[in-house]
Amino acid sequence: MTDSTNTFVVLGGTGAVGSALVRKLSATGAKVVVGVRDMAKAATLAEETSCDVHQVEAEDPESVEQCIKSAADKYHSISGVANCIGSVLLKPAHLTSDAEWHHTITTNLTVSFTLVRAAVKQMRQSGGSIVLCSSAA
Repeated sequence: MTDSTNTFVVLGGTGAVGSALVRKLSATGAKVVVGVRDMAKAATLAEETSCDVHQVEAEDPESVEQCIKSAADKYHSISGVANCIGSVLLKPAHLTSDAEWHHTITTNLTVSFTLVRAAVKQMRQSGGSIVLCSSAA
């Protein structure tokens, strides 16, 4: 059971999986920081859950690191982070452009790596959990 001293960061908190996680964590009394690209999309979630919303460009490592650092600075520690950002490319390889391939790899792998790297810097001393979500379309 989570208590009010726990703080979690969720990237991609406005998607189906991410928003369900934000609601669940908030319902337990946890502090939740949500990293999103579209602030307007997050307004309803923030109102409903009282989560903190930070604009994050997940493909920019500095943006992800700033979100994690900001949460750690504000709440003094982070209990866990979750990456709920993902993309699926349903095309045969011979019809997939290099740009589509690189975007898919960046979205699914590089963003996860960036989140893990940033989270470990903040959670190294206190510990915590890192969750990388995946779902199919």
